[in-house]
Amino acid sequence: YFGNMDGIYSTIDFKKEINDYDLKKYYTTYYNFPYDVSISDDKVVYSLFDLNDDGEIYQAVKCYDIISNSVKIIDRRSEIDGFFSSPYIENDRIVYSYAVFRENSYLTDSEVYIYDLKNDTSIKLEGDQFINPKLLGDYVVAEKRNDGDVNGMTCYVYNIKKNQWSETWSRES
Repeated sequence: YFGNMDGIYSTIDFKKEINDYDLKKYYTTYYNFPYDVSISDDKVVYSLFDLNDDGEIYQAVKCYDIISNSVKIIDRRSEIDGFFSSPYIENDRIVYSYAVFRENSYLTDSEVYIYDLKNDTSIKLEGDQFINPKLLGDYVVAEKRNDGDVNGMTCYVYNIKKNQWSETWSRES
């Protein structure tokens, strides 16, 4: 639900009746309701597992426009081999990551994407192992995890104008 300061609530999206057994085949921790919610101006972004018209499970990052009361799918994966992580919106840009898990549930091959709502375009940032990205102006801040180490973290900043990552903090520092 979305509520404004006047106490008026609207439904953005809702929990789907997805069979728990079907979801657990893809991912042991799952959400069949909107989660990782972020808001900027009149837009709300979130990720969730959902059902298409044929009843097939997919995972998506969605953007809800409060003014037009409409939902746009920003990214969608029918082959669920990982999960979307922390979609975040600032003005007309959305940043999110998609991480793939191995059988032992360690993170591998995580990618960060920036979606531009004005131009309806998406770019994949160079590099991997980056998760939980956030936007601030022309910068993306994200965690970089070492292969197979879900606890080892280094903080990086991506300069959108220069198209490059730089390390800002490491657990070893």
